[in-house]
This record gives sequence, structure tokens and C-alpha cells, in this order.
Amino acid sequence: MRTGAIVQARMASTRLPGKVLLPLPFGSGVSMLRQVVRRLSRCKTIDDVIVATTTAEADTEVVKDVAGTCKYWRGSEDDVLSRYHDAARAFGLDVIVRITADCPFVDPVVVGEIVGEHLRAGRGGFTSNTLDRTYPRGLDVEVFDIDALVDAHREAKIRYQAEHVTPYIYEHHPVHHVRAAIDRSSLRLTVDTWQDYALACCIYADLYNMNPCFSLDDVLALLDKKPWLGLINKDIVQKPDGWLGNTFDKM
Repeated sequence: MRTGAIVQARMASTRLPGKVLLPLPFGSGVSMLRQVVRRLSRCKTIDDVIVATTTAEADTEVVKDVAGTCKYWRGSEDDVLSRYHDAARAFGLDVIVRITADCPFVDPVVVGEIVGEHLRAGRGGFTSNTLDRTYPRGLDVEVFDIDALVDAHREAKIRYQAEHVTPYIYEHHPVHHVRAAIDRSSLRLTVDTWQDYALACCIYADLYNMNPCFSLDDVLALLDKKPWLGLINKDIVQKPDGWLGNTFDKM
């Protein structure tokens, strides 16, 4: 059985174009995307990390950024479901972990727990911490099997199902929820705006040099110690996608 994290990434984000290649830490020359890849590569339950970008000319920069650090796949710009399907089939994945490139605090421990819960549940369904949200926004993890992805690719007919990858899967397959011990769902650790990026820069500036693989617990401890950091992006309203309150950028 082969488990792979597919990280969707493209340059044409609507609110913060080019955000996936912004540097973290600030001025480091290391992109947010590469930090996501690096953090995922430390997850013991993942065999492959694959960046799924588009065939658009602008996304050649995404390929250049990750070349030599992980595998990549180029596919449809708007039909992200087909991009995932083709990438998963090309690399022989049995279990797919969906991650977006605007989540620079993705935690390999959290990912491992959700993959583990998916396997314990007997596979075949959809396992996530997103539909019943208790984790901070930006710690989003979705796990599903190749059979469910193939089914969605074949049967999904509605535009939002193609743009956002997983709606058809959790609408037609068993769903398993993973909840945090303490509800921190009000916290934004995703990067959609300049304010989000500023907060990410502050957190990385404080934690990265001491431990490049700092954890979610480290982030929460820092924000408890310096609560004013949370003011940086407190007024940002998450852009709705119009189904079940889920808010993934199609990227």
C-alpha cells in the first residue's frame, strides 16, 4: 500500500497571487510551498509528497521551485479533481492525503494521526478534520482511497465537485471525523491575504531558527504567550465556497 500527500499549488490565487512562492521565513529564499513539502516529508505515514500544479505558463515557476525536492504533476487549472486523479494514478497511490500549499503550519503528527484513523476505520471512506472543524484553519487534512477518487472522477458532474476535489467523495462515501482535544477552530493559520502572511512570518521568525520542524503545539504556545500576534489577521473573513461551509481555495 502506497500513501501519498498531494499538495495542490498554483500561482493564480485570487486574493494573494503568487503566495505559494512567498518566502518563509521572510527573506530566507525558501518558499512557503517548499516549507509545506519539507514538513510533510517528515510524516512517517507518507511514502510520497507530490506537488500538483497546472499546465498554465505561470505555474512553470512552481515546478522550478520544487524540482529536485519532491515529485510533481501538471494538470488542469480548473478541474482540480482530474488533476488529483491523474497525479494519484501516475504515481501509483493507494491512499491520498489532500493538502493545500497555503498551509505552512501543516503538522506531520496531525497528518499521521488522521492517516492512522483512516486506516483503522477500514479505509474506503473519507477521513478529515475539516467537516467538523476543531483544528485551526490551515491544519486541514483530508484522506481518501484511490477507489473513492476514481469514483469521484468518473461520477462528479457539478462544477464545485471538480474545483474542490473532495465534495463528491464525502457526499457519497462514509465519513470519519477527527477532532482536536481542544477546539481552536477560530484560529487562522492559513495564508490567503497579506495579513495572514504577516502572521506566518512572525511565527516563523520566532520558532523556525530554534526548531525548523516546530509543531502545532509550539505555535499554540507562542500565540498564548504573545496573544497580540493573533490581532494581525483577526479581521480576515474566510472566503466561502458555498457548500457545507468548507473553504478550500481550489488552487
